[in-house]
Amino acid sequence: MCGIYGFWQSPRLPDEAAQAVLQNMGDRLRHRGPDDYGAKILESHGLALGHRRLSIIDLSPAGRQPMSTPDGRLVITFNGEIYNYRTLRQELQSLGHSFRTQTDTEVILVGYQQWGDEVFSKLAGMFALALWDASNHTLKLVRDPTGVKPLLYRYSETHFAFASEVKGFLPVPGMKLEINRVSMATYLEFGYLYDNLSTLFTDVEKVPPGSMVNCTWKEGSIHVSGPQAYWKYPQAEADRPLSASELDDLVEQLHTTLQEVVATQLQSDVPVGLLLSGGLDSSILAAYAVRALKEPLKTVCMGFDPTPLDERPYARQVADFLKTDHREMIFRPDDILSEIQTNILYYDDLFWDTGFLSSLAIYRSCKAQGLTVMLVGEGSDELFGGYQNFQSAVQHRWLPNQLFQYRQYRHRSGQQWGNSFQQMMRLQNRLLFENQGDRFQAVRQFELRHQIPNNLNMKVDRASMASSVEARVPFQDPRLLNLVCRWPTSALLGDGMNKRVLRMLAQKHQLLPAEIYQRQKFGMMLPGQWMEQASEFKNLARDAMLQPGGLADHFGLRRPMERFFEGKDDASWRHVRKHLAYNTVAWRLAILALWCDAWKREGVGW
Repeated sequence: MCGIYGFWQSPRLPDEAAQAVLQNMGDRLRHRGPDDYGAKILESHGLALGHRRLSIIDLSPAGRQPMSTPDGRLVITFNGEIYNYRTLRQELQSLGHSFRTQTDTEVILVGYQQWGDEVFSKLAGMFALALWDASNHTLKLVRDPTGVKPLLYRYSETHFAFASEVKGFLPVPGMKLEINRVSMATYLEFGYLYDNLSTLFTDVEKVPPGSMVNCTWKEGSIHVSGPQAYWKYPQAEADRPLSASELDDLVEQLHTTLQEVVATQLQSDVPVGLLLSGGLDSSILAAYAVRALKEPLKTVCMGFDPTPLDERPYARQVADFLKTDHREMIFRPDDILSEIQTNILYYDDLFWDTGFLSSLAIYRSCKAQGLTVMLVGEGSDELFGGYQNFQSAVQHRWLPNQLFQYRQYRHRSGQQWGNSFQQMMRLQNRLLFENQGDRFQAVRQFELRHQIPNNLNMKVDRASMASSVEARVPFQDPRLLNLVCRWPTSALLGDGMNKRVLRMLAQKHQLLPAEIYQRQKFGMMLPGQWMEQASEFKNLARDAMLQPGGLADHFGLRRPMERFFEGKDDASWRHVRKHLAYNTVAWRLAILALWCDAWKREGVGW
């Protein structure tokens, strides 16, 4: 796991100056790869490529990047893990290719030599990469199917840069950053930017999940084309009742695939652990990991004090059942408060999830205990239909379309109404059309294609990499997606249960105690009562958002916010006040204000 970055300018910088810029970009991303630093300047083109390395597989210097082919035609800087690289390596060897290293990075290079762009659809893993092809003067920016790993870029005719995080752009000459006010409003409404291109910064774009962007050098200027999709989610079957034998066949397919996915995602030359909540998703991963390992699996559970919401007893039950090497970590308000003030820039391109703060703390604790790789359960609810809005899509088929869309909007935004309702409805209608009117599948496609890459994976990547920990997400493996995304709705919701086949799998193969596989979703968000009751949280939020001329004024929210902190209602804002808990508008605005202040100290305005 690493940080990747690079730039090009016309006229080109002298090599010494270019090396200094690369060094400074790498310093900004050092947390993503503290083990090694690499740089390469392609003199004839003026392109500079950099890499920060967190060593996971092949810890030797042979794995250093940027990595080139022997003839120098191809150069790659790569962030991620390819879990099926050994299979691809054997296939390439059978086709006559040889290898100099044991790395998955070299498999990508050799695979591109053999298959061209088709190699990217063959990769089962999480990755973001930049690959230079001298034969056509093109740099390819490529991102994995669900956007587990981030990749951002910005350009003009004379300037170009890419990086794993926005802060990597700060040292690049002529690329002054500016926060986008329109994007801020969308963030405030939804807690993140759900589209796959825009960011909270003007002129900074994301490479969409499952896509590539081609950047071509011609006569001293750069031409950017794309994004072009190289991978798409499979189309689900039309919904129909499934027989007992059909359901059993799906259970067995899922069993075989999860065995393969988890076993390959345990590959590592450094210690591997698993974040265990005691819920269905992480517990199933733990069950398969225990079966694949020859030594006890290290599991970690977080708890909060004070709070009545405590999953630790469930995690202990799973750990005892599976005989894992189990550890518990307890966090208190002071632990989390310090995370907000000292680590706000780790959010990078901002998203709202109070679980990010506790995730920062737990990954730091994992690293302190020697765990460099952690398996996590993100993506299961979105893939298997675990949220309430999935059930609502099926149970309320009789609702008129606009009312159905309005309910989905409220679920996603946490508000009664907002400026983006019409835009959200157009997106959902497009997904409905693509899924032949199946509301469940349309909701699932939104969660998979927008929620996962732009919210959940942002949290997992930024929180884990802040402590130089690699977080792996088996439920987002393309091998699993290609299987489960084809299933009809009845495979995922039926017999009074959600995640139907997943629960059947746990029961049939005796993976977990019944109390665990029958549990409903609990969640790992930071306890809300801390924010509602702890004075230190309220004081921090109030001071940040109510600065004179600050964000509360900019968004016209000063009066309701002031009255909120005074514990008073405001009839004119009742529709907002009803939802004005810290975990919606107030908390989003507080985080946004703190985040803007942090970027202001970096010379970035709005």
